[in-house]
Amino acid sequence: MNVPNVPLVKDPPEIEAEIMKELKSCMRSLQVIFNMCEKLESIFTYITLGQVLISLVVFCTCLYLTSTLSLSDPKFFVEFIYLVAVEIQIYIYCYFGNKVTLRGEDVPLSIYESDWFALSEDYKRSMLITMTRMRKPIYLTIGKFSPLTLSTFVTIGRASYSFFAVLKNSN
Repeated sequence: MNVPNVPLVKDPPEIEAEIMKELKSCMRSLQVIFNMCEKLESIFTYITLGQVLISLVVFCTCLYLTSTLSLSDPKFFVEFIYLVAVEIQIYIYCYFGNKVTLRGEDVPLSIYESDWFALSEDYKRSMLITMTRMRKPIYLTIGKFSPLTLSTFVTIGRASYSFFAVLKNSN
């Protein structure tokens, strides 16, 4: 099958200049986000690590205490509410860390889905540079060794339960 070679309809120079201006604005915004993530990482990564480790121990301890109490005991509900509060606290860290990562992953596809075929080589080059940069995901981490994502939240919960099971079976 023979496909006719149809020329692309180019935008007027004013519109193309405005599109390029918008891309450059987006690239500057991305750079601000990268810089902010680096600053957040340098300030909070070890604080978050401490928070997660302490929460892991507290969660495990609360699990153990609630397993020794009957459901009718008022202390059960106090411990259970505390257990849920600790989990929510870690969940909030992981939720927003995950949100940053997911939004960063959306950028290359959003750029690619723009109407770039008929735009200038300058735009295409800038587009490729931005898409290449976004191959490296944006992560906030826990102590610079584990990303702050929802899968990490699940891992923390599993680890707490595993420690609890070992502690419970040792008695």
